[in-house]
This record gives sequence, C-alpha cells and structure tokens, in this order.
Amino acid sequence: MYSTLKNAPDQDSLPLKKIRDVDPTYDEANIPAPADTTDIYELLAEGYDEKIGREEFGTGIKSWRKWMARKMQGDVLEIACGTGRNVPLLYLPQISSITYLDPSKSMLEETSACFQKNFPHFRKVQYVQGKAEELLDLTAKSRQRFDVICETFGICSQQDPVKSLQNMGKLLNPGGRIVLVEHGRSNWGFVNKVLDKHAHKRSENFGCRWNLDIGKIVDESGLEIVEEKRGQFGSTWAFVLKNSSDPY
Repeated sequence: MYSTLKNAPDQDSLPLKKIRDVDPTYDEANIPAPADTTDIYELLAEGYDEKIGREEFGTGIKSWRKWMARKMQGDVLEIACGTGRNVPLLYLPQISSITYLDPSKSMLEETSACFQKNFPHFRKVQYVQGKAEELLDLTAKSRQRFDVICETFGICSQQDPVKSLQNMGKLLNPGGRIVLVEHGRSNWGFVNKVLDKHAHKRSENFGCRWNLDIGKIVDESGLEIVEEKRGQFGSTWAFVLKNSSDPY
C-alpha cells in the first residue's frame, strides 16, 4: 500500500554501507550510558520548542521533517513525538489515523495542544504515554498495527534503541514502513570530536546521546533498508525501513 518513496533533501548523500565500519574517532567511553530520560523531558516540555527551535533554525532540519511528514499515510504511529514539532507539516488527506507516543506526559500534552490548534476537526488521533521499548505490551490488547511508524531524533533518548526498532517492525501492516530522521555520528572526524566532547553534557541537559552510531543500530535491528540518506556533514541520518520478510 506504500506509495513510491521520494528522496530526502540532497545533502551530502553517501552510501552508508561503505562507511559504517570506518570511524577511527569512535571510543565507547565517549558514548553516554543509556538511561531513562522521562524525567528530563518532563522538565523540558515547557519552553522546549523555543530551545530546540533556536538549534534547528538555519540547519535545514525542517526540510528533513517535511521529508518524513510526506511519507506519513494510512494508519500512522509517531514515536517520541515530543512537543509535536512535526504536526504542522502533516498532510491529513493521506492519513487515516494517527497515534502519538511519548514517555513524558507533559510532552504529550504539548503535542495534543499543537494538534488541536492545527487540525481541530480531525478526530482519529490518540495520545499514548509509553516507551518504544514497551510497544508490544502497549498494543497487546488492541492488536493495533500501522502502515507507517515514524520517529525524529528519538533513538538518542531510548535505553534500548535496537529493541525499539524491532518492536516497530512487529507492528507494521504488510507493506508498512518505518521512517526515521535521527542525529548521530558523522562521517567527518572533526564533527565526531565535537559531538564526543559535548556528549555527556548534552545527555545530562537534554537526555540526548547525539553521538550514537545510528547505522550500526539499524543494522542490528535486522530491518531491511529501503532508502537511506545523510546530511549535515553526515550527522543527520534518514532511513526508510521495512521487515526483511515483507515482500512488498
């Protein structure tokens, strides 16, 4: 059921398979330990858009968000929705229903307010408090499945991102896709050195491990890569994924 996929913005696109295993700057000690970041985001919810908006301004991140939003169709699940920064970019005529998931109640409330402001007459929307690592438990009773599961800059805040991706794959309808836009390690050494230098402080302040090897995480999930792009000196990663057993 998935339509023809469009390319991401043309920004430093590279074939990831050729560079994933080449990172002389990588040191496990520079990667913050995984942690439950719910409390951090509870505190950050109010005023979060202003802080992140300043960071994203002029970096081209909005174009990546638009790229992802164009791929949302059918029954959609957005993981780690945060304050709903993708909401204004939605094209509702191609969306049957949308579910927002976030561990933080305060973040979900921000998303709900944003959605109601932008689309007050759309009723097939729900908000669920929970983690991607808990997806199978959260959907056990409803047996809900999705055509598109998307996430922007969420892997960095998850305790077990590989499990999260595997859970997403198990909730896809036949022909369904996972669409990710994430930040992580670059293919430029000087960028990685900057990310590594500030990684622990970033994790403490924003619950964000921004120097993870996103390609390695995707590979370990066992999902099949349909499309992949990188930009911002290789530190922005974009994927379209599917179940490896899905013939569509």
